[in-house]
Amino acid sequence: MSTVKSVPKKLTRTRRRTKLDRILAGEVPAKQKNIRVARHPGAAPLKKARDILAEQPVKKKKTGKPQYIVRDEYFYEAKKLGYRARSAFKLLEIQEKYNIIRTGMKVLDIASAPGSWLQVLAKMVGPTGVIAGIDIQKIKSLGYQNVHILQGDVFVTEPIVEFLK
Repeated sequence: MSTVKSVPKKLTRTRRRTKLDRILAGEVPAKQKNIRVARHPGAAPLKKARDILAEQPVKKKKTGKPQYIVRDEYFYEAKKLGYRARSAFKLLEIQEKYNIIRTGMKVLDIASAPGSWLQVLAKMVGPTGVIAGIDIQKIKSLGYQNVHILQGDVFVTEPIVEFLK
């Protein structure tokens, strides 16, 4: 009976082990573990493989205008009617379907910037109702007596409780 040695399969491109993998597995001698070699005595200290892995990638800051702005018929209708955003029509649709907001109610709008829902709510609850809007971003005044705007974090409750008293 003869024994046949199994020949290991050749590693595919996705399974090839890189030098960094071998360093982490401890297969490379200690003197070869430096990935970057200093060229002169005043150069930066050598980085080990684990130090490179521990570094977080630097995220680029987003600047400029958003890539995509929706400009459909609701956008133009909102501008024509004086609403700050087209989301006002979403609230009008919810109200039409479920009738959840009534005259004289007290309503809290969380994350209320830019304020289009506050505009619609002010008309729905009338002068007897009270609306409070809170957001981290600054919201320009709407000009309604019963709409109160607070700039701040929703999760910090002390200023909100004081504001609503």
